[in-house]
Amino acid sequence: MLIESSPGQIIISVVCSVAAIMALGSAIVGYCYHHLGILDRLIFGIAAAFLFATVIADNNAISLLAMVFYIAVVFWQRSRAKTDVRSARVEAVLSSEGT
Repeated sequence: MLIESSPGQIIISVVCSVAAIMALGSAIVGYCYHHLGILDRLIFGIAAAFLFATVIADNNAISLLAMVFYIAVVFWQRSRAKTDVRSARVEAVLSSEGT
């Protein structure tokens, strides 16, 4: 499939494959910027399946849509992790002021 493709399609396939492996790793390990719950792991698993399916189907439009979905999930997890860190810092400051 890659031998008969254009360089642009090869690049998209490689990028989607790498993203799919990262999403699958997050789903299996249960970590992406912070601990993942069951629902989060399921979302990463769906993203990985979607990305792997687009590589097999060799459709650039669907591949780009899958990448947008994966990137949105990663940024969502990152924003949740930042919120968790801020909450932990506020709690630490409040608990130190009380003593």
